[in-house]
This record gives sequence, C-alpha cells and structure tokens, in this order.
Amino acid sequence: MKPGVEVRRTAALTVGRVMRSGAFSNRLVDASSLDGGDGALFRFLTYTTRRHLRRIDSLIEMHSTTKVSAIEPEVVDVLRVAIAETLYGRAPSHAIVDSAVESVKSGKSKRAAGFVNGLLRSFLRSGLPEEPSDPSVEYPDWIVASLETAWPDEEVTGFLETSLADAPRQVRSRDGVVADG
Repeated sequence: MKPGVEVRRTAALTVGRVMRSGAFSNRLVDASSLDGGDGALFRFLTYTTRRHLRRIDSLIEMHSTTKVSAIEPEVVDVLRVAIAETLYGRAPSHAIVDSAVESVKSGKSKRAAGFVNGLLRSFLRSGLPEEPSDPSVEYPDWIVASLETAWPDEEVTGFLETSLADAPRQVRSRDGVVADG
C-alpha cells in the first residue's frame, strides 16, 4: 500500500463504523494501533470528518448525480475523509485524491475508483468553497432548534462556532508520577 493510504483508509472505516453502527469515535480512535504522525493524522481526519459531516455530504451531492445515501458506504466514507482533508488539512490535493483512489482500490469497491477520482477532481476544479457564515448549517436541524428554544441567539451562535473548533490540548501532571526525559 502506498504511504498515507492506510491511515486515510482507517479513518474512513472508522467514520463508517460511527455512522452505521453507532460506535463511539473516541473509543475507536483510542483503540487504534496507529501512532506518531499517522496516529495524529488519523485522529484529525476522523474527528474533522465527523465534525463537518453535514457540509461534506452537501459538497459530495453538489458534485455527483447520486445522492450520498445511494453511494456504496465504503466509497462515501472515503469521499468524506478526502473532502474533509482537502478543506481542513494540509496535504496537497493531488496526494489526497491519489490516496482516496488507492483506498477504494484496496477495498471491496475497486470499480468505484473512477467515480472517486472524477468526483474529487470535479470538487477541486470548482475551487474550495467559502466557510459558511452561519455555523448552524453544520448541525442537524433538531440540535439547532433545541438550542434556539433554550438560549438567546448570540449564545447559540457562540456555542455552535466553538463546537466546530478543535479542542485545546490539556496537559496535567499526576502526583507521584515522574516523567522521563
């Protein structure tokens, strides 16, 4: 397998498990055997894809004649991760497309490689979309409606914007534990 394909494929499989079986993403990320740079990329791709899923799915549907719900699950998960990385990651777009195509080829849906390549290239040709000015478009309607009935508009907007951001790293020492190095 080419470098980078395994970590992206693992992220796609993880997103799929969360979406279709209700698995907890934090448990799957913690149980991953990927470490170092691959572990960090896996964590980033998994959480970023889940965090922006609604926007990513709408972008997939803008560049496909097929609804997301009708695309093979394994293929849509690869597309979701690739678009998340394109929008929010740092890898070059040609590497993301190549990894997505190779990921699909290494799975059960080998014949979908052309579809993945075409959709991602169409997405890239159209130019990266602007960030939505309204953070509520990233969330299911029922969540936004629930928050709007409980809080003032400014608090809802602030909460939604903060929820889309990466969580800050927290480090704490434990009494009696001495770190080497």
